Amino acid sequence: MNKKTLLILLVVLIGLFICGMVSLYILNSKSTNFNVEKFELEKISKDLRSQISEGNCETYTNFYKEAFEQLGIKTYQVIIPVSAEENNGVISLEGHTFLIVYSSEGYCKLDQEMIDCFVYD
Repeated sequence: MNKKTLLILLVVLIGLFICGMVSLYILNSKSTNFNVEKFELEKISKDLRSQISEGNCETYTNFYKEAFEQLGIKTYQVIIPVSAEENNGVISLEGHTFLIVYSSEGYCKLDQEMIDCFVYD
């Protein structure tokens, strides 16, 4: 091999090394942010759960919703109707409700005292 070929090979190898390091840095920084965000949602959820001791699904959902919204975290309330009864012209609805809190990195489902957090792929 002549000097020109060796120089080209060296430049290519250095370029590949730099590209690999930049890619590794980007992946590592995204992974770190991802875990911090998920951990924060889980930690806040568990802290809130320890502050409420009793109630029905609506009590828990309203408590969680208000607390997360005060922190500026997005929420989505799920209401599942189970049955409706009419008694003297008054309709009574029975059902279940729970809360989903979410960010760009993941979400947590808060269903009374049960908390499940998930990370987006």
